Order: sequence, then structure tokens, then C-alpha cells
Amino acid sequence: MIYGYDTSEKIKSDAKLNVLKYSGPYGKGAFIGRYLTNAPSGEDKCLEYDEVKFLSDNDINIVSIFETYGGPLSYFTMARGISDARASVAAATDLGQPSGKPIYFAVDIPIYVDNQNQVQAIWEYFVGVSQILSDSNENPHGYTLGVYGCEGTCLTVRAVYPNAYTMQCNPKTNGSFSDWNLDQSQYNNGNPIWYNGVAVTIDVVTAQNGNYGGWKHTHTYPSNWTPSSDGIHHHKHCTNCGFVLKKKHSFPSAWSNYGNAKKHRKACTACGAYKYEPHSPNAVGTKCTKCGYEGNIILPSATDGEDSNE
Repeated sequence: MIYGYDTSEKIKSDAKLNVLKYSGPYGKGAFIGRYLTNAPSGEDKCLEYDEVKFLSDNDINIVSIFETYGGPLSYFTMARGISDARASVAAATDLGQPSGKPIYFAVDIPIYVDNQNQVQAIWEYFVGVSQILSDSNENPHGYTLGVYGCEGTCLTVRAVYPNAYTMQCNPKTNGSFSDWNLDQSQYNNGNPIWYNGVAVTIDVVTAQNGNYGGWKHTHTYPSNWTPSSDGIHHHKHCTNCGFVLKKKHSFPSAWSNYGNAKKHRKACTACGAYKYEPHSPNAVGTKCTKCGYEGNIILPSATDGEDSNE
């Protein structure tokens, strides 16, 4: 078994992560279920890019959950499934979720398999979701279907979509579903856990094995660096998500003579951007003691302006 959490709180600081590390039943956990978007009620629960990076850097997988409103039953229509799937794909794409990973769509009300009105509504909702996820134009990254709900919901969806990922939560309404990918339970009676004055409210989640759809941020960068406009860094953009990786220039120790009477330069070993410095003339002003330039050295003046690549 693999153990983790889900939460509607943003885990993007050491203070929050330490609550899990030191007060959570599974330490920091192997994964955290997080919500792709906010709710119409205004609850600020959505996963953010800096949180994705923070969790990934701390070796914690992310499980993507989509839930704007868990009920009532009238919410779950085919049209709603279509619109929710589109919103989830857009959010997952913006966050850099890797291709092929699941999105767990939440049905946060009790569903009973012998209640045909409930079953029909859930079927129609997931037909709408599946319509979008199965369309490569609508879902170019191939995100796959997951369901988050009670046992009856998982059974209902699996009857139509046998390959769907399932996150089973309370109530366990039928007592006959054991083939779940994730199993969620309330922790601490729904009360927050605390460490060093910081609180986080969690549910505990168990994965049967590594096939639960967790992901970390996977950046893919071009080989070449581009000089940044600040003159200090170079950067490259992730080809998957556009994330900007930035590093400081790295210069050799030696200065280079390039025939300029005022200055010498050195090139960043990564991106080729130049750094300039005025010559250091010898006593008679005919040779630079750093780069070896020979000639009549001209000291720079206030009117020379900014250095630029030459």
C-alpha cells in the first residue's frame, strides 16, 4: 500500500508541509490529492503552478481532482459533464499535468446502485465527461477518466468505463467494491491537524499500488539558453508548459581582448552573453594589464551609455 492525503488547502510552503511531516499519520505522504479549479462559492482551493513545483521539488506526487459542486443529483447531466471536462482539461494543461494522467471527477453525494434515478444521472454526466476526454482535439494531452465518489458511484462508473480510475470515499454504501485505485477516509473527525501554530485539514488516502495516476511536474527544455534582459541571468522555456527556468550567467576567469580601445569582455559559458569591463591600463596607458590589449587606451566617460553585446 502507498499512503497520502487529499486537501482543499494549498500546500506550497515549508510551514504547511511541516504540518504533514510532523503531525500527519503518514509523514509528508507519497501523494496529495488537489483540486484543479475553485468552486463557484468562492472557496480558494485550486492547485497553483508554484504549488505544483513545490510539491514536485519535495518528491510528492499530485492527484488531480475536479469538483466545483458535489451535488445535488440535478447537477449531474451530460451537458454539465461536457463543460466540467473542458474546464478540467484547460486547468490541467495550464498546470503542466503530464499526458495520459487521470483527472478524478467528483460526485460528492451518496449513490446507491439500486436507485435507477441516481444511476442514470451519473451515467449521463460521465458520458459527457468521456465525450470530451476521448476527443483528441478537445483533450490533446490524453488525460484519462477518473471518478471520485462513494462506493456506489465507483461501481456505477466502472460498469460503463471499466478502465476508469477510482477514488472511493465515504460512505461505503454497498460494501462490495474492492478494486479501487485510491481509498479515502476522513481524518481527525474533520478537524485540522497542527504543527508549530500552523493548521491543515486533511483526509487520508490509500493507494493499492503505484497505479493511481499521481504525477509530478516534468519539464522539457531546449538545449540552448537565451540571455535575459536583466543582464544577470539566462533562461529557457519548458516546451510542455512554458515555465521559465532561469539561472545566473557563468563567466570564465579570463577577460578577452576584442580590439576595443575602451573595454574588454568575457562571454557566459552557457548562453554567450557578454560581460564588459573598462581596460586596466599600464603606467603609460598603452596596454591593458588584464586582457593584453595594446594601443592608446581610452577611459570610458559618463556619456558612453550602457554596454551591449558587440
